[in-house]
Amino acid sequence: MAEGIPPGFPANTIKVRFQRNPVNVKLILRQVQRVLTVVAMMYPEKLADTLAAIYHASFAEQKEVHTPESLIPILEEIFGDERTKELLIRSTSDEAKKLLTAKTDEALAEGSFGLPWYVGEYLHPGKVWQ
Repeated sequence: MAEGIPPGFPANTIKVRFQRNPVNVKLILRQVQRVLTVVAMMYPEKLADTLAAIYHASFAEQKEVHTPESLIPILEEIFGDERTKELLIRSTSDEAKKLLTAKTDEALAEGSFGLPWYVGEYLHPGKVWQ
């Protein structure tokens, strides 16, 4: 058990700049959540693995996953170099921003006060257990 708060937690994921790619295009990643939103859109079968890798890096390895130095290698291990670049570029799209905003609004409407937030409907569909 940790004796204190892990370094970088809670992470300020509002503004993280990415300047790494072969064509020298600056990518601005406003939130790690946007990357996860794009993963859910493009590769939903990889979302659980991506979340697990990010949580492991953050909590077990105490990496600051909101920094490019930590996040990019995590993504590259799961998706490879080209798909990682694609994810980072798409994470800045209006589509990703709008979907994340909609999902955030949905979570807040359900009573969410932070992340992670889980909603279960297994035994009683339509009834939310929080």
